[in-house]
Amino acid sequence: SLEDLNRAEDRKEFEALLHTIDVPQPNGKTATSPQEALENARSIGYPVVVRPSYVLGGRAMEIVNSDAELEDYMNQAVKASPDHPVLVDRYLTGKEIEVDAISDGETVIIPGIMEHIERAGVHSGDSIAVYPPQTLKQEEMTTLEDFTIRLAKGLNIVGLINIQFVI
Repeated sequence: SLEDLNRAEDRKEFEALLHTIDVPQPNGKTATSPQEALENARSIGYPVVVRPSYVLGGRAMEIVNSDAELEDYMNQAVKASPDHPVLVDRYLTGKEIEVDAISDGETVIIPGIMEHIERAGVHSGDSIAVYPPQTLKQEEMTTLEDFTIRLAKGLNIVGLINIQFVI
């Protein structure tokens, strides 16, 4: 439904869902101006991942390590405003894991867990993933499967869902 789509795309609604279903996420904030983005990044701590809200495919996403890099990003890549907020999230070092699932609204089946070769933060379209994962422990895969099922059910998914995690 449109409500479920908005829950997936609206930062505050998605954060509330993650809290409700007990799925962790990195510290992050929304900025509607360059100054607010700087304040958010300073309070979160560098490095941060910045990207426009409501964008598909990771366009204009960047990892920034300083105020100067963030100012360049805000001046060149996006024009933040109340209608076009920018997301500022703590950058997590680690492995990026991609999970594909399909749901009929009740049952969630996970046919694949893929492990990205590149560091977290490289767009999945620009990276290589291996299947099955080569370095994940069974406990990690079980946790990822559990989180995927919670998300699919929490978003009332009927059809395909693709989720990227960092561990």
